[in-house]
Amino acid sequence: MKRKEEHEREMREAKKNREMTEQQMYTFKPEINATSKLLTKDITKDKPEDRLLMVGQAIQEKKEQQRTVLDIEDKLKCTFHPEVNKE
Repeated sequence: MKRKEEHEREMREAKKNREMTEQQMYTFKPEINATSKLLTKDITKDKPEDRLLMVGQAIQEKKEQQRTVLDIEDKLKCTFHPEVNKE
């Protein structure tokens, strides 16, 4: 009986030691490469809400430019130009 209990205790201790060794191996801190650091360098200066506003404004401006380009293209496709008599 004592042998069995002693064996179980040794097994628990070995398992605990193995788990502690594994935990020491893991730092849980991801390594960020230089490119990613450069990309996030300017972003971290602004507040998130300010960044969202700037992105939203940029999207609206891009949409407006695309609308303008499409309007111009549509007008260029029109070949009929009526001549109106001026009286």
